[in-house]
Amino acid sequence: TLARRALQETDFACLDEILSGPILLALALRDPAEAARLLRGFLGEDRPLKVRGLAIGRKLLPASDFVRLADLPSASEAVARLLGVLQAPMGKLVGTLAAPTVKLVRTLAAVRDQKAAV
Repeated sequence: TLARRALQETDFACLDEILSGPILLALALRDPAEAARLLRGFLGEDRPLKVRGLAIGRKLLPASDFVRLADLPSASEAVARLLGVLQAPMGKLVGTLAAPTVKLVRTLAAVRDQKAAV
């Protein structure tokens, strides 16, 4: 078929196994998880379409992996989560180091307020 010819010698050539009958091909060159989320949104609108399989890195994966892929965070979300995890200990350290200074400032302010009241 025309689809088989178009996919020959590409990263999607492994899809040849599932190319039979009426089929819709959705190809993503950059972020497969983003494409899966987009396609899941499209399929979720009462369309009688079924995912037969997906290809990542010249490897055919079962249709059951589609939902897992769509549930993955985007690349920017994953980086943001990682930075948050890495930044949290630093924030705690800064808070711990600043605590005595903050406590001293509050104590001095309380003493000042007491002297001003007298």
